Amino acid sequence: MRIEITERSEAFYSELISVAAQIKKIKEHPERKLKDVFKTYIMLWIVEIVLLVLGALMGFFWGFDKTVTIVIVLAIIGIVFSCIYLYILIKTKNSYVKDDKDSVFTIDEKGVALDKPNNLLIQCSFESMDFVRLYDELLAFIPKETGGVIIAIPRKYAEEVLQYIADKDIKVRVYS
Repeated sequence: MRIEITERSEAFYSELISVAAQIKKIKEHPERKLKDVFKTYIMLWIVEIVLLVLGALMGFFWGFDKTVTIVIVLAIIGIVFSCIYLYILIKTKNSYVKDDKDSVFTIDEKGVALDKPNNLLIQCSFESMDFVRLYDELLAFIPKETGGVIIAIPRKYAEEVLQYIADKDIKVRVYS
């Protein structure tokens, strides 16, 4: 079966990045709800700012002793690292959205392939695939290898792809 994929939303890429960032946890618990890494790091950033403000207030009212200084320094380090990681996530998502080109998804009894422009062909056989997982915005084909490439297509194509898998009696675990 061959599907022409002409558009993907920004939410699709956000969810794909969340899947890639949590791949180890997903492989351990495939049915677990996916956490949005963007929201997680924004919340972490807010908590670190609150810690910084509380540390500064404690320092002003009770003096800047060793404990208060450590809290402030750790909060600053956390804010910096959270900002850097969040910047990398946003930059990655924006580059995916900007570079969004039509692609062709192919599925047969042997595996799946995603043919992207510039002669880039990404393939995964069902033998090397751990499972297939349906998320809010995408259908992801998760490889057994931790460093393997995740093939994902928009959710609107999921019904026909999952039906194809069922009709052909393809031996792969499917989670929704």
